[in-house]
Amino acid sequence: MVWFRRGRGQFRSHELAVLDAVRAQLTPEAASILDAQIGAVAMIQRLQDGREVNTYPWRFRRPGQSTRPTFPAAGQEIRLATVKVMGARTGARAVVSLVHGHFFSIGFDKPPRSLGDVRVQGVTMEIDPMKPSGEELTEQQLMAELAPHVRAEYEALLRGGVTGDQTLLSPDELYGIDIRGSRFVVVAAIDGDGVIAARSGGEEVARFTLGDDSPEVYPTLTAAMDALEASRQQSR
Repeated sequence: MVWFRRGRGQFRSHELAVLDAVRAQLTPEAASILDAQIGAVAMIQRLQDGREVNTYPWRFRRPGQSTRPTFPAAGQEIRLATVKVMGARTGARAVVSLVHGHFFSIGFDKPPRSLGDVRVQGVTMEIDPMKPSGEELTEQQLMAELAPHVRAEYEALLRGGVTGDQTLLSPDELYGIDIRGSRFVVVAAIDGDGVIAARSGGEEVARFTLGDDSPEVYPTLTAAMDALEASRQQSR
């Protein structure tokens, strides 16, 4: 963690390459908001060998507690862009995310130190941050977004308890995410790895891994959790 510098001076070169590539895709107004938010960063927390880069305006203050300018896309967690980068020997993808309308994190699908010097090969904007999107909803509204069979299964799992590397969220912890124009409700957190989410109003359940654009899709919530547990057992 870095505590004594603010703004761009805290970021590593590959992180700045990702942020500058995203900035180049924004309108002048949106770019100025991003600049102000990056300039206000007072601490960076890097996890999973630098794959997860979380930023804070001051110590552990939540993004919503800042006076920084805010993007109208003010949902709880929204993917802003996916950036494809190439190093000397391999490539990677980086996902830039907003929380409550503020730049919060960069998630790499590979440890950045394995890349060396990087160059950006492409940027996919997931949303327009200047358009309102994903406003926080009440517990009742989020539960109502779940398809009837998914909601019944979720409530049954809540009653029975869930073990393993995934943690089923309680109803007051549910939140929505917008990915490539589709809306999902996150119902479970995977320990240090990602989330399990149900498509809003839809039948499918998807497992999103940090920095990965291609979720694994399952017919039920139980199937998603069982598949995750099986893959974890095989890797041990």
